[in-house]
Amino acid sequence: MADFTYYNNKLCVSSKWLSTELMSYYTYNYYVKNKKFKVIKRGGGADNPSLIDYDTMPQRIKDKIYALVGDPYKKVVSNYLMRFITPDASARMYFAEQLIHDKNVDKKLPTLVANAEVLNACIELYKNRRQFRRKLGGETTNIWESISAEVNNLDKKLYPHSLPKSKDALRKKAKEYKDNSYPSLLHGNRGNKAAQKRNPKIDNLIINIATMQTKPFDNVVHNLYDQFRNGVLIVADKRTGEIFDYTDPDYVYISQGTVWNIINENRDLISSLRDGSYHYSHHHRPHHNRKPAKFSLSKISLDDRDIMHTKTNQGERVMAYYVFDTMSTAIIGQSHSKKKDEQLFIDAVASMYRFLNNYGLGIPMQAEVEHHLVNNFKDTLMPIFPITHWCNPTNSQEKWAETGVRLKKYGIEKMRHIAVGRHYAKNEKNKITQQKIFDEENNNYKERKETYEQIVAWDLEDIQLYNNELHPDQKRFPDKTRLQVLLENVNPKLPKFPAHILALYAGKKITTSIRRNSYIKALNEKWILSDISILDLLDRGNKTVQAYYMSDVNGDIDEMYLYQNGTYIGTAVEMPYYNTANAEWEALDKENYTKQASYVAKYDKRIKDKKENTTRVEIIRNEPEQYTDEPVIVDEVTPENDGWQAPVTNDYAERALKEV
Repeated sequence: MADFTYYNNKLCVSSKWLSTELMSYYTYNYYVKNKKFKVIKRGGGADNPSLIDYDTMPQRIKDKIYALVGDPYKKVVSNYLMRFITPDASARMYFAEQLIHDKNVDKKLPTLVANAEVLNACIELYKNRRQFRRKLGGETTNIWESISAEVNNLDKKLYPHSLPKSKDALRKKAKEYKDNSYPSLLHGNRGNKAAQKRNPKIDNLIINIATMQTKPFDNVVHNLYDQFRNGVLIVADKRTGEIFDYTDPDYVYISQGTVWNIINENRDLISSLRDGSYHYSHHHRPHHNRKPAKFSLSKISLDDRDIMHTKTNQGERVMAYYVFDTMSTAIIGQSHSKKKDEQLFIDAVASMYRFLNNYGLGIPMQAEVEHHLVNNFKDTLMPIFPITHWCNPTNSQEKWAETGVRLKKYGIEKMRHIAVGRHYAKNEKNKITQQKIFDEENNNYKERKETYEQIVAWDLEDIQLYNNELHPDQKRFPDKTRLQVLLENVNPKLPKFPAHILALYAGKKITTSIRRNSYIKALNEKWILSDISILDLLDRGNKTVQAYYMSDVNGDIDEMYLYQNGTYIGTAVEMPYYNTANAEWEALDKENYTKQASYVAKYDKRIKDKKENTTRVEIIRNEPEQYTDEPVIVDEVTPENDGWQAPVTNDYAERALKEV
């Protein structure tokens, strides 16, 4: 800011000049504090000093100023134009609407509004001076020269305009503004019909060049386009084989800035064609905005991850699979493996079942999974959930488990382990560094290593600590942990688990056979059939069955789920033994005796019912006709009654000749 300037039509001296050239800073403060100086405008910072009214200063101060710089009125041009500058609310509303999608609206809007307000004042001042000079019979040819001087003398901090400095250009701009109003102040391609070099053909070609697999920089795209225009490069459509005609007059020269504008305006299209679906989906494609569930277990989200902070001694990463409750953010199931296979998913579901069974909870209402690892169970295991949502494989934002893994990783894991993060993380605190080993392979790095069992044990501890941390939404659940929120807000409509189906896919299997029509042997124990009707469901002559079982959190097994050839036929429970000495019986012995006796009674009834439908029979032999060894006398056959003449000789040759 100038040392001397006009503000609100008053000559002012800057506080910066007074406190450095004329007096000390303390003396200046003394004059201001004691109201010896009248502050017209308060400043802020070195580049925006306060303004002191010159006419109200003590005469001795004015004399010192005059002695130092001369007449201050001659130091500045009297800015009569400021009297005509008034706020233009209509201009502000118009430009704000035009720039609503402009990312630089905060910078452009004040300038455009100032241009309109200053031009309004220029036009009004020109009318006044022209009328005044005509009344006096003077010339009106040099009015714009004085107006231009006053426009150039305006304080840019007060009026941040961008109007031309020369009188001719200012006069031309004022005429355009008078004829076309606010649109004349906008850029040529906004608000008016100024000619543009860009056309659809240029835009299409620039986009096609920018989407090449080499991902060229914007300046390279501009150079390639320029070489195409000059016939140095041949550009062809890969799909149709069509050659672009560089002699086409529509392919005019454009600046590098125009190329940048084309690419920037079509950034989402270019990304979808060049950057792959994952990058496009996460940076450009609109995503859904959702709110969390009201009850726990209304929805669970499942996903796999690699434990990155430590490798096994063999240099392998441990794979984990987590089951999250989205409302409480707690982990209700987990599994670990050295391979990312279907068994990893099965073990996680089994872990979830044991967790829920231990707390007496039902099956979650909805499961959120992706096709990877789970697709083969689409028609078998997944139907146990009333609702299954299959997430798109490239849209990690859709699956809440991604958020859950991040909460655990950058929460409890980061506090307990080192090297938790990624080498390309934006946040410096989450960025990890790798120390390279300079060996003959030149591709090895120093890494933390531990046994597989230790890594799994650490992760199980992390999960327990994670579940007992405070819930992220403390405003909604003050002083409540994730596990408390889960158990205290369970959806009351949860269905019960179809345990036999879950055991088929998530349990362990033993092939055995039914013995004595009452029990099977498994895990070195006898398991009695829960119902006698199981015997009727067996295939004929086949008593071999597959027994599936699952243990609870304490390792106990309550039931065996029996299948034969893939068909569920019933359950078996641990044999209820009782003491052979009746004198030592306790309540449990009597109860177990009753159970066994009940089964035997049902079996006896089953046999009795079959007996009633069975008829006793007696076998009576059907004796055949008796034969004896005595010879049977047969009447001799004579030629008279048979028409055959018996041979009279035993010479067979002779007999043969006679018969011919």
